[in-house]
Amino acid sequence: MTEVYFEHHQIGQYFKTVVIDAQTGVETFVSGPIHTPQKRREELAYKKLIYVMSKKNNS
Repeated sequence: MTEVYFEHHQIGQYFKTVVIDAQTGVETFVSGPIHTPQKRREELAYKKLIYVMSKKNNS
């Protein structure tokens, strides 16, 4: 995987972290309580992106 971009949104007491693969444009997101550390949110979103991309490559 090449370059990825993260977007962070606060929605009340919750967050939404979006990660986008720059090369393919594939994006995923995770959401949860706002007190979750940003680094952990990014880690979860990135792992989900890797999972989604591996599923696309296997189909």
